[in-house]
Amino acid sequence: MNVHVVCTAYGKNRPESILPRHARYLHENLGWNMGRKPDPEADVNYFLPFTNGWKHWGPWHETYTAAFFTHKEPYGAKRGWWDEAREHYNLRICNAPMYYDDLIQHGPTELVQHCVEVSHFTLTPREYSPETLPVIGLNGFVNLGGRKGELLVYQLNKYAATGHFRIKASGQGWPIESKWYRWKDLPSQFYHSLDLLLCTSLVDAGPGGPLEALSCGIPVVIPSGVGIMDELPNVHGVYRYPRGNFDEMCGTILRCITELGTHDKRKLRAITRDMTIETFCTNHRRIFEKHFGGGEDVAIPVGDIPGGQAE
Repeated sequence: MNVHVVCTAYGKNRPESILPRHARYLHENLGWNMGRKPDPEADVNYFLPFTNGWKHWGPWHETYTAAFFTHKEPYGAKRGWWDEAREHYNLRICNAPMYYDDLIQHGPTELVQHCVEVSHFTLTPREYSPETLPVIGLNGFVNLGGRKGELLVYQLNKYAATGHFRIKASGQGWPIESKWYRWKDLPSQFYHSLDLLLCTSLVDAGPGGPLEALSCGIPVVIPSGVGIMDELPNVHGVYRYPRGNFDEMCGTILRCITELGTHDKRKLRAITRDMTIETFCTNHRRIFEKHFGGGEDVAIPVGDIPGGQAE
């Protein structure tokens, strides 16, 4: 099967973010082609994410199509894209059950578990020292719009000035000083310097930061009702607060800080044990063979075959 992965961010002169990495995983492990434009000669064009297809080309009917639906924006043009795009792809893929329940109403939909490079994000050798200020980390690309919880971070930075902890950010766009670390240096220079990782997202699908931190054995403070965050197990070291609630978030951070040094790093790392690149790619192969492989399980109506007509 000739699958072409469409990812517009791939190949640009910018640090590789999470979705281009996922496109690369599929290219390197399954031999799928990859580019910034759809291929009319492919059997299937896989738009990763769905906005790659909808923003630039609208409905693509020259081949079968699949799309990865990341998250539904709370407002603006991208919210409308979600509602429109979910009607036009032959297959919808997501990694958060909260989005699956919406997409399945509009056609064939599959869940694919998130992945993390567990061989790269290894246990941190750092031991908590009560004599030093705890270090809280934030990670990711932040664009104007507020869905990453930038206002929460702005408020938290003022709170940090009271001397309870320090904050450092990896990536860009945060309302505090940030540094972009090279991929190879991210574990040693960023995660291994943290006592806990904070996720402030209001809307997201699978924030990579918490999974990478857990793989390093680092406690996380995460919002409820955001993407796959609710799917993570309730173990000592995974702290939750109601998304967008600054007071609850601060209280949860302080509770985590009081318990630093009591977390079992290996148990935290075990949460991501099965979230491997191999599993991510294997699940994609299985799903695409199921829906586009020509067997009895193919879920594409005749009327949706490129150039075909409904009976």
